[in-house]
Amino acid sequence: MMQGHIALQNWIRQRGLKEKLLSSQGITQWGGRTEFYLIDPDFEPGPAKWQTKIMFLLED
Repeated sequence: MMQGHIALQNWIRQRGLKEKLLSSQGITQWGGRTEFYLIDPDFEPGPAKWQTKIMFLLED
């Protein structure tokens, strides 16, 4: 899953886009990251068949 997050971060940067971040007192939080599991591991035991959609909230 981490590889998917890194690939999406790189895709965002390459296009000059920015993630929505909240910073306060030296702490940075993501404005929104979501994972949607399109294949339920309870019903499909083979990890190679699992599918996940990863979404990051971008700045306006």
